Amino acid sequence: MEPERCTNAGLVDLLDRILTKGVVLNADVIISVAGVPLLGLNLRAALAGMDTMIRYGIWRDWDAAQRAWAAEQQRLKALSTNFLLRGEDIRLRTFGSYWYSHGIYQAWRPGDVCVTNRRIIVCRKDPPDLLFAAYYEDIERFALEKGEVVAKMETDVLRICLKDGTVAKIHSAEIHALRDAAEREMRSLRLLQDAGPDELYSELLTPPEIPSNMSATSSAKSQMECKMLR
Repeated sequence: MEPERCTNAGLVDLLDRILTKGVVLNADVIISVAGVPLLGLNLRAALAGMDTMIRYGIWRDWDAAQRAWAAEQQRLKALSTNFLLRGEDIRLRTFGSYWYSHGIYQAWRPGDVCVTNRRIIVCRKDPPDLLFAAYYEDIERFALEKGEVVAKMETDVLRICLKDGTVAKIHSAEIHALRDAAEREMRSLRLLQDAGPDELYSELLTPPEIPSNMSATSSAKSQMECKMLR
């Protein structure tokens, strides 16, 4: 490659050449004092745009690692924003924290505590993560206990006792409303599971009670609608 010289080149041309073609610097510097060499510097450097670097195989592993990290962040973000299952509705949502204990790392991790019609979850938006999730079928019971949170102040903490013997702890300023909502949803789900298909069908076909102050026309109309349903 023959060197080129252009006297009319400006700063824009220089930047364009560096980004598209790249520049390789080779420098050998020796620092001497009174004719005695003391320091030596051998410099080999390449300066170019990232596309050029990756095209020539430089920092290819770094680029692959960055793309994998970005894809994982997108997956976690989608999980955080679309964490609900099909047919799952949020009954109560409040800010709280989840007690994370794994090895030597133990800390309260903040997030949104959500009580749905199927489970109780704790998720975080930034960085996106699903901290905790438990289905009502896997929960044995809920219990309140006194404990210390981040501010080292004693307050009520919700203990979630799972059927496998593990215990999860959740704290929130609305801890009582959180417990009541979770227990109510868990009871409703268990009642639906315990009720057989015949009982549910019977409830659907049972005609409603007609108030005494209802007119004869409305009463006859309601009875006719009930017969049509049967």
